[in-house]
Amino acid sequence: MKKVPLNETVHLGVLEDGEVLYLAKEESSQTIRMISYVGRRAPLHCTSLGKMLLAYLSTEERNRILGEKVLPRLTKNTLTDKKELEKELDKVREQGFALDREENEKDVRCVAAPIRNYQGEVIAAVSISSPIFRIDKDAQNNLKEALIEVSEKISMRLGYNSKLLEEGHLNE
Repeated sequence: MKKVPLNETVHLGVLEDGEVLYLAKEESSQTIRMISYVGRRAPLHCTSLGKMLLAYLSTEERNRILGEKVLPRLTKNTLTDKKELEKELDKVREQGFALDREENEKDVRCVAAPIRNYQGEVIAAVSISSPIFRIDKDAQNNLKEALIEVSEKISMRLGYNSKLLEEGHLNE
């Protein structure tokens, strides 16, 4: 894979109390960038980190978290219908990454990938956020590929081995 200069804001987040909790952040050096803070919380339904974390929960756990919760509209693109969100989460699981298409903040796009532990469970997610004028389809695909590669490396450092998971040895 070719080296892609990212220079966009990167977040590491986990699920906590029904929200995304930002644990770490690498700030872009560019003048126009996403402003966020370690320790900040964000909604699950409209962020790429949140959708990634929701996608790999059991249906029961997702229902427990979302329950009677109203999914607030933050932009014109925010998913507020739970059935539509479920379709999106199915797509996230199928493709292995999540997108935020200006759903949380206008003019900001994000892509997220899962971080897995040694048992193959998604325990965190990593994302790249960028203003829309710097992230066309080609840039988004390059960021997605680079992000998935990084998330796999992090997961492997945590003991994750996709080959063992595929062969069914992790859950024995």
